[in-house]
Amino acid sequence: MRTKKAFLNTGTALVYQIIALISGLIVPRLVLQYYGSEVNGVMSSVLQFMNAIGILNIGITGAARVVLYKSLANDEKKTTNNLMTAVIIYMHKVAFILILYIIFLAIIFPYISNTSVSKKIIILLVLVIGLNKFFELFLGQPYRILLQADQKHYVENIFTSIFCIIYTFVSVIMIENNACIISVKFVSSVISLGIFLGIYTYVKKNYRIYKIKNYDKNILSQKKAAAIHSVANLIHQNSDLIILTVFESMKIVSIYTVYYYIIGQIKALFSSFTSSLEAGLGNVWAKKEYKILNRTFRIYEWFTYVFVIVVFSCVISLILPFISLYTKGVNDINYILPVLAILIVIAESVYCIRTPFISLIYAAGKYEETQNIAVLEAIFNMGISLICVWRLGINGVIIGTIFANIIRTSYSIFYCSKRLLDRNLKVVIKDVSWTIIMMICIITCQNAILKILGNIDSWSKWVIGGILSFAISLLFTIASSFLFYKKEMYYSYELIKPLLMRK
Repeated sequence: MRTKKAFLNTGTALVYQIIALISGLIVPRLVLQYYGSEVNGVMSSVLQFMNAIGILNIGITGAARVVLYKSLANDEKKTTNNLMTAVIIYMHKVAFILILYIIFLAIIFPYISNTSVSKKIIILLVLVIGLNKFFELFLGQPYRILLQADQKHYVENIFTSIFCIIYTFVSVIMIENNACIISVKFVSSVISLGIFLGIYTYVKKNYRIYKIKNYDKNILSQKKAAAIHSVANLIHQNSDLIILTVFESMKIVSIYTVYYYIIGQIKALFSSFTSSLEAGLGNVWAKKEYKILNRTFRIYEWFTYVFVIVVFSCVISLILPFISLYTKGVNDINYILPVLAILIVIAESVYCIRTPFISLIYAAGKYEETQNIAVLEAIFNMGISLICVWRLGINGVIIGTIFANIIRTSYSIFYCSKRLLDRNLKVVIKDVSWTIIMMICIITCQNAILKILGNIDSWSKWVIGGILSFAISLLFTIASSFLFYKKEMYYSYELIKPLLMRK
């Protein structure tokens, strides 16, 4: 059942990512064309500041999932309803605090951003983007936590896919008919309400969730430790764009968001394969099925290295031609920055490698034991980025992220190997060495093949280059996996065989 849910979650998430990728290629491009880099930069920066309200969640999401993994696995309905009552009440409080934060941000943002965009436009953008966040916290987040813990993330994926299509069509029509950007973002916020209403309706219909008047306020025993992780992760994930907003122009922020749109889609694609695995690991850990845990985790881990090799080798070879074609006709700033592209790929490759280990730590509820490294990561990211941004600009910010990612990744690998999996670190050394060597070999071959195509100055050439690059990376990775990872490939086959054999 766990395997079936995992594949259902993965399939629907993959469909959503394809839809989101298409939408993301269309709508932001139109925003750049019709409204310019500064407006695009303002919108991205406002959204990043809005995400900072997540600090008020103070770890409740992670702590709630730890409780739900156990209560759902053991069918403890009273515990589940106790937990959901606590989460719903808390999230409603956060949503109303958000209203005050939105007002505060609308007042100060025009004065901390380096832009020629009018104060009126900035204030209205803050308000309409904030509306979307309010709907999410008040209506969507509590029930999203329940579905994720019950390995039913596919429900959200279905609703999100439907409304993403609607959002794309409506946005294109409005932008091409010269609607103001405020109207476009307002309609986007209203459309997002449909996603959260869908999730709410599904949970009410399929779960016997009821409010407990005298609920246990101490049910989230790990909330404080999870809070530290939440705040540290929030700082780590948002510090780059916030620093650039304060110290650089909105056009530089726009460059950052265009590059990170591509990387964001890659990370989202990765998440579409792995999003259900934390819940699965949590379920196995709650049932103390440690043999299954080790085997499942090894498949997850091996798949992560394969993904990094195949996908990021293609990204490093194709990202600059993509940026050149994507920003064609946008001449207010140069978007072609090779060093930035390389640094971002390094940062996000390291980030993806740590994902299985972070998932295992969270699934096992080891928040308190690992909170110090989460804080250290945030401090390093913020500190190094602030130092380097003065001399190296946007590149300096990414260097800070790389160092922070390396620290957190190294610790997470060590902790999981020694404390949760009881295995030799030679396994990870082998995996990382294989990943680095394979990426160097593949990128060298890809660049040699792409030179034959000549200058990639059209989308057709880029697609051909993408197909060739992907074929090379996949061929090399599969061939070397047969040599070095036969056991992992066999485990993977055994896992999916029951699904393949079903008629």
